[in-house]
Amino acid sequence: MTDFAEVLRPLRARLPLPQPARTRVVLEIAADLEDMYRHYRASGLSDEEARVKAVEACDLSDEALAELVRVHTSLFRKFLDRLSAQAQSRWERGLLLIVAGTLTFVSLEVVVRGELVAVAGTQVWPSLICGLAGLTLGLAKFYQIYIKQDHELRRARRGLDAIMILAGAQVFLGFLVAWFGLYLAARQITGDVEYAIVYLFNWLLSSAALLSVSLMGALLTAMVWYALARRVAGIAEAEAALLS
Repeated sequence: MTDFAEVLRPLRARLPLPQPARTRVVLEIAADLEDMYRHYRASGLSDEEARVKAVEACDLSDEALAELVRVHTSLFRKFLDRLSAQAQSRWERGLLLIVAGTLTFVSLEVVVRGELVAVAGTQVWPSLICGLAGLTLGLAKFYQIYIKQDHELRRARRGLDAIMILAGAQVFLGFLVAWFGLYLAARQITGDVEYAIVYLFNWLLSSAALLSVSLMGALLTAMVWYALARRVAGIAEAEAALLS
């Protein structure tokens, strides 16, 4: 990596952001500078000329920094930063490992036996699809970061937010489909009041199964996101140490 520390040090002081957002922004700018530097070197410029042109090409004005601050202080970004900053102590990490192991065992039991899924019926498929997509993306990121050892920061971060979004989507879809099921049950009750208890009981049973599957899938997906986010945070800290 090219040394742009003399540019990045004062830039870091100009960013009114908490950690880890400040480090993330500085590393993004450092990656942009590195890309521009390589571009100008490939075009035939000398080392010093490429450095100067790279700094000039990257917009480091107050307006550009203000826009970066706005992006990195969004509610969703703050929420993810708070999550990834948790479980710093050994006890917290141990407790998290126990919870993750228990959740994985229970989820596998549910999948193998299939009883909850069968009770939930076809309405569970939207949540299951989101869960499978999140876990598949998580496995791909695990291969990239832990096995392939591809620690280029932009590629390592790419897709992490999508995993967490898919975890939230499972919860959202679970409740949405459950409420829609209540609407259908209400229509059935209106047309056949004599069997109102039966319709209501069936809705309660299927909705309970649906929400159980959705919440377990969401928690498992969130655990995968958390493990990956902590590893990427460690990579970012190592990169930041090189620039300090």
